[in-house]
Amino acid sequence: MNLRSIGQRIGPGLLYAAAAVGVSHLVQSTRAGGDYGFAMIPIIIAIALIKYPGIRFGGDYAAATGRTLIHSYAAISGWVTLIYAAIILLTMAFVSAAIVLVVNGLLQSVLGFSASDFSIAAVLLGVTGILMLSGKYRFIEGLNKFVVPVFTLLIFVTTIVLASQTTWTTVNFALPVVNAVLIMYVVQLAGWLLTPMDGSVLQSLWTTAKSEQLGRRFAPEESRFDFNLGYGVSLLLALCFLIMGAGVLYESGIDVPAGSGPFAAQVIGLFAGIVGDWSFLPIGLMALLVMYSTLLTVLDGFARNLSTLAEIAIPATIARRYEISTIIIVVSAIAVIGAFMRSFTAFIDFAGALTFLLAPFYAGLNHRAMFSREVPEDLKPGSVLRIWSLLGIVVMSVVALLYIWLRWLA
Repeated sequence: MNLRSIGQRIGPGLLYAAAAVGVSHLVQSTRAGGDYGFAMIPIIIAIALIKYPGIRFGGDYAAATGRTLIHSYAAISGWVTLIYAAIILLTMAFVSAAIVLVVNGLLQSVLGFSASDFSIAAVLLGVTGILMLSGKYRFIEGLNKFVVPVFTLLIFVTTIVLASQTTWTTVNFALPVVNAVLIMYVVQLAGWLLTPMDGSVLQSLWTTAKSEQLGRRFAPEESRFDFNLGYGVSLLLALCFLIMGAGVLYESGIDVPAGSGPFAAQVIGLFAGIVGDWSFLPIGLMALLVMYSTLLTVLDGFARNLSTLAEIAIPATIARRYEISTIIIVVSAIAVIGAFMRSFTAFIDFAGALTFLLAPFYAGLNHRAMFSREVPEDLKPGSVLRIWSLLGIVVMSVVALLYIWLRWLA
């Protein structure tokens, strides 16, 4: 396989990696390392393994059928479509709001100013919406092909340098005691890592878009290669951020700030403290570019999501569906920040728990879609992945129910 062939295969998976390098990595993975040290490494790996089939099936289904997962959901019944629509309208507002708050924190930290989180986030969402409505967002994939590898390399190098400087005996390796606090913490972490489970729907949307771009069906083997590459990179990056959090925050006992600006400054400071003070600005700008790319990628995915839903529910009756969907997402995210934003970290945790509680719903529907009659027999996953998927659904369901009991009923 030559470089040109690899480049042609890279698309939705890289968009997935770009969307993943955001709240789950910069915020949650770093905090996990800072709070628990290296004890969270096996937990992050376990989360990635449990969620893998459900998220991967988005690209697999689209490559096998030429349709998105939304079409599969809609084919079950009108009630499933209605439930999915209600869920996506809720989650897109909270997820978009959480991502823009991270961008806001990086912007304030890099440029060295302080302002209301709500006002800056609202401006950022408005500008991004205008950019999408003008059609200028289409450079996303090309931008990601440059930004993600460079930022990934930067993180890897920084992690290696940190590893050589860390006093390993002072960092916690012991698995934490399983109790109510840990379970709720892991749920809030797992909701984001490596992305929320609805990333499977975005993966199916991006795969069908890639097929249109190529002028042919994005082949199943191309889809698997592309997704596995993006998923693998995302997992490695999550572990790198955890190692940085453990090696600097946990070892020194530094508390994680609750505000988005101070938190972003602390994360960039992790890099600068390892590489050198001179690197604060260039690293901050690179992180800001990556996070803004994430914001664009996710908003574009949600807009495609709503647009496809509208097309299925009321075909040929709504013009400019993508544009209307973009406006709905921007307005709803601004409303959520204004209504629910009290503490940056508390808001991130709430959004993470919300997305995890919905994960079994997505995973179950995705399993059904992948093993339905719509998918040719020779393109269905083997028995190992089938059992893997079912085990993941069971584990996520049990943990979600346990969280609900501990959080609201116990």
